[in-house]
Amino acid sequence: MARRMKLKNLPDYSTLSGGQAFELAAQKADNPLQYSFTTPLLQYKNCNFSFAGLKNQLQRQLIREEREKDIPADGVIPGIHNLCAGFQLAITRHLCHRLQRGMDYVERKNMIQSDNRILVVSGGVACNNFIAEGLRMVCDELGYRMVRPPPKLCTDNGVMIAWNGVENGEKT
Repeated sequence: MARRMKLKNLPDYSTLSGGQAFELAAQKADNPLQYSFTTPLLQYKNCNFSFAGLKNQLQRQLIREEREKDIPADGVIPGIHNLCAGFQLAITRHLCHRLQRGMDYVERKNMIQSDNRILVVSGGVACNNFIAEGLRMVCDELGYRMVRPPPKLCTDNGVMIAWNGVENGEKT
């Protein structure tokens, strides 16, 4: 989504990955609630995740803002920091809600011993401190310890998939 928001066109973010740019832009928000997003799947009692609806909401808000403010093709909407913050908050809410559902299920089914409750957060999302803090709050509330590797070890799945392709290609 950072690409669609054209964060690379802003000097502060031109050399950063999309995730890094997104988190830093969100930190500069002065009104993170300017753009609202509905939390997906609230009505379902399962632990499934879906980000398609959030991405669609973001896309619609971007299109509306670009039209209303007559933003050129390479331009960035004026409220980009607030949009990033609102979207990051919505993602965090969704992750936390689904995590809480999962932990409640595990508790009801007595699947994990109470002295061994650990959540490992890894991958690209583990680099986002805002999201990690939200997940940590859920863990603290429900008696889990959260661990995450250092950011340099938290690579994006796309990179891992590509590397796997390279390694498998060398074997054939």
